[in-house]
Amino acid sequence: MTTQIELIDRDVCDQILSVVLDEMKRTLKDYNIDIKRKRATYTKNNIQAKFEFSLISNKGEVLNKHVTDFPLYAHRYGLEPKDLGKEFKDKNETYKITGLNTSAHKYPICVTSMFDGKKYKFPESIVKNALYGKTEYNIKQIN
Repeated sequence: MTTQIELIDRDVCDQILSVVLDEMKRTLKDYNIDIKRKRATYTKNNIQAKFEFSLISNKGEVLNKHVTDFPLYAHRYGLEPKDLGKEFKDKNETYKITGLNTSAHKYPICVTSMFDGKKYKFPESIVKNALYGKTEYNIKQIN
């Protein structure tokens, strides 16, 4: 059955992009590639969307830009390349370092909560101090 679309609105845009993403994931499943939907905009006649394609390592890790940038630029933030994947504690919650967003100046360190799997961004000083124990800080979670 064919669906004739007369006008693109938010619901139609989301529906189309969901179908496209599902089809791309199905097609790329055998190629060891992860795909994520990024920003999209639409008008009543047009949709513009961005997708990110990343290789998956032998360990099952998605090698996105934040992961691959970490060993290259960690030293700029007082961290070591080996710190990727390390865990640190804050307010009785454990976080794992998952990457580095070099374009985020205030909160460049990407982390995941080991409690609920939510992703957060932290400032470099807090992560560095939590890892190396140089100073006690009261850490605020960043959403």
